[in-house]
Amino acid sequence: MTAFPTAFPELNIVLNELLRVLQGVLESDLVGLHLVGSFAVGDADFFSDCDFIAVIRQTPGQIRKLPCGPCIPTFPRAHINLEGTYAPVGELQTLDTLDQPWLFVDRGC
Repeated sequence: MTAFPTAFPELNIVLNELLRVLQGVLESDLVGLHLVGSFAVGDADFFSDCDFIAVIRQTPGQIRKLPCGPCIPTFPRAHINLEGTYAPVGELQTLDTLDQPWLFVDRGC
């Protein structure tokens, strides 16, 4: 996985730290970490929150290991927050699971 190249150097540091934490906890069960929302399409500004989706191989007990709240790095500017979803890779491969709820981290739980 590569470093995050946003226009905000401090945010890049935080996103790369989130990636490092996820890799450490999930190891090979982390399929990918991707930006979604305004940062993904290049429409973010100083006041935007940063949305991510972590694609995971869901294994028994894995949800308890996922970073949430204080374990998620915070952006140095208090008005920008990380919000993210943990999506099991198998549920992204079909429309049959479209209504399944995924773990969502709303600005640190």
